[in-house]
Amino acid sequence: MGKIEEKLTNILKRPLRFGRRRHIIFWYDESQSYLSEVEMMKIDARISIVTENNYFRTRYMLENLTPPANVVLYFPFSKPKDEENPLLDIMLYSELFEPNEVREWQATYQLTEAEIKKYTPFFQNKERKKQFTQLINSNLIPENKNIHYAILATVVKAKNMEFSSIVMALLTEYTQGEKVKLDFVRKFVGLDCFWNELEVCFDYQNKNRSLSEFGGDLFLIPLQSIMKQSSINNKNRAYLFLERWSEIDKSNFEKVSEFFVRKLGLRDIFKMADLDDIANIGIFSLVQEQVVQKITIAILEGEIKYEAYLKVIQRRQELFAYDDYLISFAVLESAIQCLDKVGQFCKDGCNPNKSELWSQYVTKWSTIDHYYRLFYEAYDSLLDTDDNWNKLQQYVENTYKNRFLLPFAEKWSASFQQEAMFEVSPELLKQEDFFTKKVKPLIESKKRTVIIISDALRLETANELAADLKQKPNFQITSSTMVGAVPSYTDLAMALLLPHKKIELISGKVYVNGVKSSSLNGRRKILKDTVDEDSTAFTSAEILEMTRAEVRSELQNKKLIYIYANTIDAIGDHASSEKYVFEACKDAIHELKKLIVKLNAHIRVNHVLITADHGFIYTRGTLKQADKIPNLTQKAEVKNRRFFMQEERIVDSTIASFPIHHFSNQNYTVHIPKGINRFQKQGAGSNYVHGGYMPQEIALPIIDVQIERYKQQQELIQLELVTQSRTIHNAEITLTFMKKANLTTQTIYLYFENANNRIISNRVKIINQPIEFGHEFIEVSFMIDTENPEPQEINLVFEIKSPTTQKKYDVFFLDI
Repeated sequence: MGKIEEKLTNILKRPLRFGRRRHIIFWYDESQSYLSEVEMMKIDARISIVTENNYFRTRYMLENLTPPANVVLYFPFSKPKDEENPLLDIMLYSELFEPNEVREWQATYQLTEAEIKKYTPFFQNKERKKQFTQLINSNLIPENKNIHYAILATVVKAKNMEFSSIVMALLTEYTQGEKVKLDFVRKFVGLDCFWNELEVCFDYQNKNRSLSEFGGDLFLIPLQSIMKQSSINNKNRAYLFLERWSEIDKSNFEKVSEFFVRKLGLRDIFKMADLDDIANIGIFSLVQEQVVQKITIAILEGEIKYEAYLKVIQRRQELFAYDDYLISFAVLESAIQCLDKVGQFCKDGCNPNKSELWSQYVTKWSTIDHYYRLFYEAYDSLLDTDDNWNKLQQYVENTYKNRFLLPFAEKWSASFQQEAMFEVSPELLKQEDFFTKKVKPLIESKKRTVIIISDALRLETANELAADLKQKPNFQITSSTMVGAVPSYTDLAMALLLPHKKIELISGKVYVNGVKSSSLNGRRKILKDTVDEDSTAFTSAEILEMTRAEVRSELQNKKLIYIYANTIDAIGDHASSEKYVFEACKDAIHELKKLIVKLNAHIRVNHVLITADHGFIYTRGTLKQADKIPNLTQKAEVKNRRFFMQEERIVDSTIASFPIHHFSNQNYTVHIPKGINRFQKQGAGSNYVHGGYMPQEIALPIIDVQIERYKQQQELIQLELVTQSRTIHNAEITLTFMKKANLTTQTIYLYFENANNRIISNRVKIINQPIEFGHEFIEVSFMIDTENPEPQEINLVFEIKSPTTQKKYDVFFLDI
């Protein structure tokens, strides 16, 4: 019950005077403070709102109300003069109710008589009183501060009564060219009061009391490394104020910041400053832009301070507006890493021995391909590319190709110059032995095994996938490589990965044990005939589209499951889409992670082996005529831009030729252009190729994923996600979970991340526990009252950051 209701109730409880049958209360409210809520009051009386047009109806109601009941007459205007009051006769024997809120606030907040007189005009406005009351009810008045904080916050429409919020509101209005709020401060509180507080808060010593001067001094604080002038002495507090403002109200802060950037001429100052001078300056989004430009220009001018640049980029991640330049910094970081690794390659040189070259590529130089891919992933995401970006792209492209890919390819080709057969090393696992040496032992252990073959999953991409999977606490990851078949094309490679007794090439098509192996049904038959009926094959798309019940129905009783993913090769093998092959690599990583998690959630997989049929070579630049050699045959059984295969052997200095021993029905020779050259072929689509014998094409990953169930002694809190929606509409999202059981205190963190694996929300402290719901599988729990065994509902609140690069339908992932 509110204070007004309580007062009215006390009046209505008073004994009736002699001869009266009820209480009649007249209540005049000139400011209409209670007009919106008066009828909602719960008191033992009939409440009637009287207007200047219903006096007669009011009198009729009072005289004819049966049975007689208490009545409160509420007049949303001032009390008229007696001679102008149509209800004067009734009012003279009734009770007059005159709440004095100002006096109440005097008692509550220790207001002086002078303050009562000063603040009375403020309380004469209904809307102001309503906002004031809401602030008072929802905030604590700062310790040792007077009620004028609440009044200041009300007139400037601040979100709370903190003085910092009041300053934010006034500076924001000033930069918009308005002064309504400042005029209200002058009218209801007084500017001296505001400026005195400002001087105390920031130790501000500028005699010129203006928001223009104060704002200028405030935004000079972060520039102490290059500018010393500011009238604010408490610089730490000022900087913390700016930092907090940038975090809680990024949009308005950026507008205010940009206003003072223009006013103070900071753009030219930042532009002229050295990178070292601005590397640690936060607060200004413009500095992020300048850092990007300065590092880009330095790279183009040949300054090889890569380690220093990476440290600067790492530092910028912690500062204001980094997310707005997320892609730009990703372009720079990957470019720097790629250029740095190429520099190391040139310094270290190449061992001419083929097995050593292989080892070096697998352990070191494949990272150059990795950063080259990441560079184009980021570069292709730029919304706009200026001249410097285009120059950087050309610089990275030329460096990658001319200083790494071509020299390495030349060394690799030379190492096979005198070889009659293609063999890197007899100790290395070959693709044709994958089933016998990797899959068969798992089948014999009686554990359910899943083999995922991702078409064109290159080694460097698989290494990134393995690193991501290692973050899962119950995943044990082991990575290795095998030597792919030559020629490295899909039909042959997919056949070799299946259990096979004989492989034949008939009319250009590959058959395994007499069954054409290029179709999914053919592969299912090969598995069932060679292994047993508990073996099957699906595409990744089929699995991902299945419901939980469908997954269990199709796979629960299967012991060997082959799954084929074609995300990368499907994009790269077409001229119209080959440009997006690196984006497809990123999609493949996400798809494979999602696939493993889903399978484990629904059918409890013990072992997963991830591998590829082949890799690929990709360069972005336009190929020159020197990169292509003439097509040397019309008799090829199978051919593409990187090889042709036929019975006849051809001797030519531009090609490498090797006999093929995989086919039992015929002897063939494969002919491959040396280095990274392609055979000439009409039409577009020669940047993405495979089929040859470069390590990029045949260094095939094997990721061995062993999935351990959580041990029973790890008592854990089980949660079920209650929230149904999987769509984020606002920057703040609340997910509701139901706790089912008590158990541990081990803590980790829960957060959202985007498709680039960058955290885009706050992190919530949680306890590690797997839960299943719907078609998803999320590891989550929460630090909770472990003494309470009853089910509890838990709300976890996440604040999603919103970079300008975010698209409407972007996908985010809840992760730990």
